[in-house]
Amino acid sequence: EDDPTDVAHELFSQALWRGHALEPPILGTRDSIGGMTRDVIHGYWQRRYTPGSVVIAVAGNINHDDILARVAAEFGTWAGDPVTHELARPPVTATVNLIERDTEQAHLVIGGEGLQRDDKRRFALSIMNHVLGSGMSSRLFRVIREERGLAYTVYSFRLPYTDSGAWGVYVGTTPSQSSEVLDLIRTEVDGIAADGITADELDRAKGNMKGGLALSMEDANSRMTRLGRAEVSGMEHLSIDEMVDRFEAVTLDDVRDVAEHVFSGPRVIGAVGPFDGAHLEEFVS
Repeated sequence: EDDPTDVAHELFSQALWRGHALEPPILGTRDSIGGMTRDVIHGYWQRRYTPGSVVIAVAGNINHDDILARVAAEFGTWAGDPVTHELARPPVTATVNLIERDTEQAHLVIGGEGLQRDDKRRFALSIMNHVLGSGMSSRLFRVIREERGLAYTVYSFRLPYTDSGAWGVYVGTTPSQSSEVLDLIRTEVDGIAADGITADELDRAKGNMKGGLALSMEDANSRMTRLGRAEVSGMEHLSIDEMVDRFEAVTLDDVRDVAEHVFSGPRVIGAVGPFDGAHLEEFVS
């Protein structure tokens, strides 16, 4: 709660997924943590920590048969009920979620619903996100920070989950410039939705994606985490070459189509700063 950037992101999630299981903060609240008892924690453990929810991922200089034997020896008698999840797509409505604080900067997160974790268009979305606001060569960084000096930090992001997803842009700026910055963000977002990106931007983004994949596979811990995450979330297991092929297959039309899809939905804002939210309403309407 002491970090207004974190608070703005929490307010964004609350506004986007109000009433859904994705709304509450991961760390909990004062009330939820204070209300925990030994029985509450034990009940959760019994429901969720069962063989049906556990994945053992291993990477490195190992022998597959040896690992299977060791897992069987340690966990072979472990029993428990299957774990179920109730999934539902949350309804999203245009919302401004603001906490007024006497901060030097205005902290703003604007965005909307994105793609689910297993959506086939996720590779095009990753490329679009890179061009929009991921890194110092992105459109938002260049326009808002380098050309106009309106913010020190500005970036876009995507959040993929099983039953929903999100796209968003964070910016920290002076309160008096918040409307100007939000207008620039809206212009860039709407521009990509209408016209897509350039061939040069597509090539650079693909190169970045492929380079990031190569770097992420340089240590066994990253490989183990990647395997476990895919298995836990029910995602298909793709080799590095297969993922490279998916990125290479993305076209300019694919990027424009996915941008038009995700940017056409209702938008929400999470904000922290020394102002009321009346002037922010126009950016979500």
